[in-house]
Amino acid sequence: MFEKIYNDLLDFKAVGGGTVVDVSGIGIGRDIEFYVCLSRYTKVNIVACTGFWAERKILPYFAERGIDYHTELFVKELTQGMGTTTVKAGVIKVGNSGDRFTRLEEMTYRAAARASRRTGAAIVTHGTQFAKKQAEILLEEGADPTRVIISHLDAAYDLDLERDKDSHGKVSTSATTTLAPRDGLRPPTPCRMRKESNWCWK
Repeated sequence: MFEKIYNDLLDFKAVGGGTVVDVSGIGIGRDIEFYVCLSRYTKVNIVACTGFWAERKILPYFAERGIDYHTELFVKELTQGMGTTTVKAGVIKVGNSGDRFTRLEEMTYRAAARASRRTGAAIVTHGTQFAKKQAEILLEEGADPTRVIISHLDAAYDLDLERDKDSHGKVSTSATTTLAPRDGLRPPTPCRMRKESNWCWK
């Protein structure tokens, strides 16, 4: 696996890439020492995250703890180091289930917003089925909307052939036509942090 990712990063660097943001949160494959090793040998910056994906991947140890614990965990990983390392996270990852938004998931969103307010770190969300709810929760907690990125807006299951036509009658897969009309949010501006269509409000 190291060789494959190593070569991919070298290819990325050869076409001008300099930084990769990895949003594999706690419990879903985050490997800090692996990232450090890859970065050292490829000279590509790898920004890792704190935070969690959907409830089904939040380990019981964390699921049993409250919002204050999660807020402090995120702040600690952003300002002191992730896990037992001194490598600091660069962003906060939050996610929710595809068919529902659980209370535990909502709590992690609120903790992420509070940690973002204290540190200035950006928040990267997962899934678009509940994009409006994601935004409402984060903004209720005082998150800076210019520091929020909604991911996976290019997902085929979110495409509506009537709703997503642009001013020329052509179907667009941009968040400007996918997120804003459906959820009542003002059109976002592209952040282009990853290959997918990720967007943030500005």
